Amino acid sequence: MDITQIEFPGVIVDFAHGSVIGRDHLYCGRVLVGRNNQDAVYCARSSNAFVAVVCDGCSGGEHSEVGATLAARLLAVTIADYAETMPDALAVKRASEWVEAEIRILANRLGDSLSQTVQDHFLFATMILIIRHDGSDAWAKMFSLGDCVWAVDTPYSLFKSGLMTTGPYPGNAPPYLGYKLVGSSIDPKLLDFAPSFCVKVRADANVIIGSDGLMDFESASKELIPGTKKRVGSIWQFFDDRYYTNPQAANRLLHRVNTTVTRVGEDGRLCRTSGLLPDDTTFFAARLRKTDAK
Repeated sequence: MDITQIEFPGVIVDFAHGSVIGRDHLYCGRVLVGRNNQDAVYCARSSNAFVAVVCDGCSGGEHSEVGATLAARLLAVTIADYAETMPDALAVKRASEWVEAEIRILANRLGDSLSQTVQDHFLFATMILIIRHDGSDAWAKMFSLGDCVWAVDTPYSLFKSGLMTTGPYPGNAPPYLGYKLVGSSIDPKLLDFAPSFCVKVRADANVIIGSDGLMDFESASKELIPGTKKRVGSIWQFFDDRYYTNPQAANRLLHRVNTTVTRVGEDGRLCRTSGLLPDDTTFFAARLRKTDAK
């Protein structure tokens, strides 16, 4: 993704994002597991809307990063396209129906068992951020399906205390778009995207969406980055200037936080410090700044 800033009349929006594979996807104890990062993030824009999507592949799926990557791209591009002529909620609904149909076609071609193919490739949580200018005002809206996290910091928001999470869900079974392709005991009403928040940008605002691994990052905020004497810090640091002047800064921090470091201690023995993020961790952050332009 090469988009780092967009401008609507009266509003400039800067973006930062990062993703790192979870420690437990690399190692089980000291045994190399070698799984892929099952998260994905993608963004797209049209003349009057910007869309970012984070997908978190189900860890129980053998290759759920496949579905997460495809869905993040397809949803972002399609929602941005539909948002040209549709309200946001309708654009999300129509785009998700189209993506569901495309995934169904692909899944049916990948193997004999549709249910197994979906289980292996197409179970993922999804978080959608839409930033739109309606001709007079800018709006930020989020829609979610499954276990996701998000946060908003604005003078007109109630969500300044930290990360918010979707759920909990009955039976600890989060809904995924892929369940629409096969039979599921999950309430069908939970398999549609639900609005998480809508805020009119009347002043500067910060918005972040991410996979549930972002909760691990926040929990480790007071820990030392492995091999250093510097603390990890809160997710709110991702709104600092350094993450927007250097597009790689966020990714670099996530990887440093999750690097396992082995050093020789003062007693001459090897000391091993493990990475701090057990699950794949991915986020997309947006800074919305009011300008004088109309």
